[in-house]
Amino acid sequence: MRNRLAAQLQRATGLQKDPFVLLLITQIADANYPTVAAEPPILEPVIELREIRRLTTAFLERGAGTIGGLFHLIWGISASDYVARLNQAPRE
Repeated sequence: MRNRLAAQLQRATGLQKDPFVLLLITQIADANYPTVAAEPPILEPVIELREIRRLTTAFLERGAGTIGGLFHLIWGISASDYVARLNQAPRE
């Protein structure tokens, strides 16, 4: 389900090759399916899972908003701020 969602998000954005967009898509797919996420999130979502899924469905089915806007709604920060935090996180 997570991989299928990621593929749907890629098609919806039309930016399948953009590495920044692919990072956002991966994070959004992980937020929708946290039990199968590739890695633990740097930040926890600020909204409940049910709301994450509702907003993601609205983005996919009705074109509601932008991928960056969806990201902001889920984490409460911009995608660029999230990437900055990701780059600051300790790596194993």
